[in-house]
Amino acid sequence: MIVKMFKEWRFDHVEDLHQCNGVCPCGKKAIRYKHHIQNRFTKEMTHVGSKCIELFGRNMKIIRRVAETLLGDGFTGTCKMIKNKFAQFSVCGNSIIVKHESELKKYFNKFPITKKSGKCIVDVKLSCRSDRRKLKVGEKFKIWAQMKVKRNNNLELEIQDVDKKRNTRRPSAFGNVYIKK
Repeated sequence: MIVKMFKEWRFDHVEDLHQCNGVCPCGKKAIRYKHHIQNRFTKEMTHVGSKCIELFGRNMKIIRRVAETLLGDGFTGTCKMIKNKFAQFSVCGNSIIVKHESELKKYFNKFPITKKSGKCIVDVKLSCRSDRRKLKVGEKFKIWAQMKVKRNNNLELEIQDVDKKRNTRRPSAFGNVYIKK
């Protein structure tokens, strides 16, 4: 019965609080990442902490790890194309999203990675106009992105911050506070 209950929920997105001041519905305090999940049948949304999300199955454990890394540590890529509200980045094979690509593809209908000429290309949605102005085709960037699930269980990555010069994150245009590790 409990296993069936956990299977009713699907990943929606992760919210980085940037400080360990969140609370999980189980009562655990001092969580940094809120994992938002949605009931497949009732469409009700809730959130859980990083440990509780793992109770929802092996897939959720992998999704948690990838989502938290994309938000907290980001990934490095060379900008290949900017079109409308999306950009494409060539990333190396040891990037966390590439490492777990096959496992994540089992969970989502559409996944934002394609392989072209032996290179991994990641599609990322631009979150605001300033992202587009910062990017230049052919240049290398550090990108922090949020995983979001769209209609039909399609996974999308949305830029939360981008920087050409540093590997340390600065406060983003969204007013988030970043605590240096």
